[in-house]
Amino acid sequence: MLVGEIGVRRLPTVVAPLPGEALTSWLLAVMELSGIEGSEAARLFGLGGGRFMHATTDVWLRRLTEPQLAGLSQSTGLPAEWISGLTFERLYSNIPLSALQDGSRNAWRYGYVSRDQIRICPSCVGARQGRWSLVWHLPWVLVCPIHSLYLRDACDCGKIFRPPRRTMEVGTCPITGSARARTEKGCGRPLSTLPAVYVENPHLIRAQERLLSVVRSQLDATDMMSMTADDVYAVLLMTLARGSLASVSGVSPAAQKSFEDFTATNEAVGWYDLSTRVPGLPRDALLLEAAVLMSEPVLTADDPLEAASAILPVSMRIDGTHALSDWVHTNWQVQALRQVSNPLRPLAELCLEYAIQGSTYINRQMRRYSGWRSPARTARERRSSASTD
Repeated sequence: MLVGEIGVRRLPTVVAPLPGEALTSWLLAVMELSGIEGSEAARLFGLGGGRFMHATTDVWLRRLTEPQLAGLSQSTGLPAEWISGLTFERLYSNIPLSALQDGSRNAWRYGYVSRDQIRICPSCVGARQGRWSLVWHLPWVLVCPIHSLYLRDACDCGKIFRPPRRTMEVGTCPITGSARARTEKGCGRPLSTLPAVYVENPHLIRAQERLLSVVRSQLDATDMMSMTADDVYAVLLMTLARGSLASVSGVSPAAQKSFEDFTATNEAVGWYDLSTRVPGLPRDALLLEAAVLMSEPVLTADDPLEAASAILPVSMRIDGTHALSDWVHTNWQVQALRQVSNPLRPLAELCLEYAIQGSTYINRQMRRYSGWRSPARTARERRSSASTD
């Protein structure tokens, strides 16, 4: 069956999407209500062939094609404009569909906004009957905008949250797992019963609200030199990886404790000892707090030099008490490179490159005028002086 063709039938029962809901969450709610199996979902929704799997739904979440929008609108009776509002269509409208599909198959190479892992708010999950918000797919969102709770990225049993792929998992800790994929089975616990951790730092809440408003305004702007949230996240991670996390003011003690436990107990790439973490905090809580707190001055900078000056205070603190370990340093550098490689806004990436280079240049100039010399430079000068003598 062709996508969006006249033969697509109207589903007998359709539940309305919730405000701010993600497309995949709404589709699963319709599937659960109508008893639709994952193998038949794409065809019945008018989205084409294929199973209801992450490699497919991840592309849908970013952008639907016009035929897919027409098919889904015909099968559900909802206007296409409403359906587009459940996706990141405004962020990915200029990216070819082939690039999105390739990015979904090669997630390690690309840094799109939506991602395989997801954070959830226990209070929202309970109030929304297991359905989740689109904003939870943004990698830099740490706090629930409604309840001021830290978003959870894992169950107390250690199961990492990912967008559900079948209706039986909605609102519960997934009991599925794969030894081959190195994913543990969950406990099946209702996610609404997870302990809630309130944000104790009001500056973080205000900074995230400001960041959301800035990003929304930039989505409506035509200035392609403006930086997106992903861009800022990448710059800050690369900067923090070089510097001291303790130099960022306003980071909460709970996030500090979470990060210390994380760096002290990692055993291998991709594996963490979750038992020592502060309950309810994501693995990268401290990095995210620092990134969000510093995002506003970078986002609102008028030029790359001003953006470089905004991240300079952290980049100069290289000998901090909470410097990243070698493994964490490498891991976050890779994560940052994924975000920078995002083809979302090419000109913004150029602006970021100038910002990074600018901060390095300013740092060198300040050291130069303050009389600071690196050991390597001192040795070279001594060798040069000895050779001339």
